[in-house]
Amino acid sequence: MGLRKMLSLSMTRSWILFLLFITTVIPGFAGDKIPFSLSVIPGVEIPLGPQTEGGNDPLNMGGSVAVAGVFGLPFLKKSFTYGLLDISFLPVADGDLLMTFLPGVGVGYRISPTSSFSITPAISAGYGLGVKQGQNNLTGGLAFFRGDLGLGFALSSSFSLEGGVSFKYNEAYYGLGANLAMRISFGEGGRSNLKIEDLNLLPIFPVFYKYYDVNPLGTFSLRNEENGVIQDLKVSFFVEDYMTAPKTCYTSAEMKKQEAIQVPLLALYRNEILGITENTKVSGEIEVSYTFMDEQRSFRKNESVRVYHRNAMIWDDDRKAAAFVSSKDPQILLYAKKIGSEIRDQGAGTRNLEFREALGLLEFMKLYGIKYVVDPSSSYSELSESSLAVDYLQFPVQTFTYSSGDCDDLSICYAALLEALGTETAFVTIPGHIFLAFKLEITPEAVNRYFINTDDLIIQQKGVWVPVEVTSLQDGFLESWRIGAREWRKATANGNAGFWPMHEAWEIYEAVGAEDPAFIIEDTDINKILVAYEMQYEIFVKNETELKIAELRNQMNQANSSEILNRIGTLYARYGLYDKASLEFREALNKGSLSAMINLGNIHFINENFQLAIEYYEQALGRNPRSAAAVAGMARTYYKIGSPVRTKEFYTTLKDINPTLAERLAYLDTSSNDSQGRASNIDSLLESSIQWSE
Repeated sequence: MGLRKMLSLSMTRSWILFLLFITTVIPGFAGDKIPFSLSVIPGVEIPLGPQTEGGNDPLNMGGSVAVAGVFGLPFLKKSFTYGLLDISFLPVADGDLLMTFLPGVGVGYRISPTSSFSITPAISAGYGLGVKQGQNNLTGGLAFFRGDLGLGFALSSSFSLEGGVSFKYNEAYYGLGANLAMRISFGEGGRSNLKIEDLNLLPIFPVFYKYYDVNPLGTFSLRNEENGVIQDLKVSFFVEDYMTAPKTCYTSAEMKKQEAIQVPLLALYRNEILGITENTKVSGEIEVSYTFMDEQRSFRKNESVRVYHRNAMIWDDDRKAAAFVSSKDPQILLYAKKIGSEIRDQGAGTRNLEFREALGLLEFMKLYGIKYVVDPSSSYSELSESSLAVDYLQFPVQTFTYSSGDCDDLSICYAALLEALGTETAFVTIPGHIFLAFKLEITPEAVNRYFINTDDLIIQQKGVWVPVEVTSLQDGFLESWRIGAREWRKATANGNAGFWPMHEAWEIYEAVGAEDPAFIIEDTDINKILVAYEMQYEIFVKNETELKIAELRNQMNQANSSEILNRIGTLYARYGLYDKASLEFREALNKGSLSAMINLGNIHFINENFQLAIEYYEQALGRNPRSAAAVAGMARTYYKIGSPVRTKEFYTTLKDINPTLAERLAYLDTSSNDSQGRASNIDSLLESSIQWSE
């Protein structure tokens, strides 16, 4: 069959337009979502037929050039489709030249054993134009089929060289081809093949905005579906409305092909998030960036984040309530320190300062008018039973502003006042209820010296704690203490009591404050607070001392009466009853008690009669030059009156006599580099370090 007969004149314009649309327009719509590459493919053509009747090929070996636009199939991994324009030039045996212009479409599959090497089989078909140039010019339509097998090597993620062989068949000829393609990737080069799976983004509670800096607010699985190892992986999270900059959540030097990792989502929120008073939603953005084949790649995923109001919390961890204990709130500090200062002056030198301050602060809350009110929509007894139920907790200044709260609100408020004065606190939880305990600066071994009924105390973590049922504050401190102790004993016996020290909880859930000018603590008559404090404290002292003193007086006939009198005086002194203590000490001194002499010096020191204090200490040293209590009294008194030489003299002696006591009184060491740092708190240290001699 001759070449003229093989060139058909039936090619239609519609086919040409359709094929041009496939090759140029559709890849443009793919954009960044579908990987797209452009290949330029020069090659050689080796026609195999048809042959003439004489056995000679009508066509000789020629050349070709093709342009292909390739884009991936998002629904079929590693597969692709492409549009092709193949132009061939083949000499004819009679001296003419055959040119073919063959547009078509095809599909292929890319096999990638490594990130840089690929094997690509593909097939295509189409309908084009054949032109024979020579003595008799001929033009006609050609249907064609083409099969290709390519071997590619990627120089980068956006540029590769591909060598290949092909088999072509059309109505003019069929034959083999060899080519070398240059492929430039546009969409594919910048497109990430990392996949986010199983995204779990938890709702945000503003009160824990500091917590989310190191603890995840959600997680997701990240899988590497690139063709090889990636480097310099970085994942960040950003909420534009409440973060200054994206927070880096995860980094890795490399990630293997098909490796999956669990990524935590972290966030460093600004404190403006505490201004949220109603539940809302914000947009959060996850950004993943990395390097693949020396090219930077990245992608972003936006997700809605639910944000609760600033007072929201769930009870999956009872320690979370510690975040509301804003002891550094300026108003809490102001009133706590004002009341603490007045109470400290009421009993200078006593060893139970934390107890007295706690008593006075609860009376402050009572006189302010704060009442226990159960909110049916926010009841601890119900909501604490579910780890998913959202509760409403008040900041301390809110409790003062509203003058009411439930058990968690009142416990939080009381804890903040105590912590503002440096008294350690702890939440106590029993089924359906929460209350408070505060720590005393005494050891468990010494507790019997200060309290008659030690069953009303909590001995935990090598400390002594006083439980207080804050919801009973209208009944006064002592009744609140009694009820709290009873609840603790009952829950402990049943094995369902929880004890959560505040400072340990703060290590996880750092306290924050509701910085809102609408919340105000109004001035309260300090004199009324002191009157209420004194009434409660007198009852406490009476309950604690009457029985002990009666027992001691009954022992006077069987023991050294001077020793018994001194012990009675010491008991009074520890509770700040210095007038009664002085009477007992003087009577004991008349009976020859050295300890009573030192203790009288202590009382004169507390009353700032420093010269009389020195005289009593000197008399004691005259009888026993190595009396550690007397030497300590002299060092303390000379420090107070501003005599560093004498202070150093007696403190040096004390270190020789009793190094342990000297260590406790290290603030008296005027040669220490740290003495200036302790000066601001020296009065409190001097009073609290008084040693009552027994």
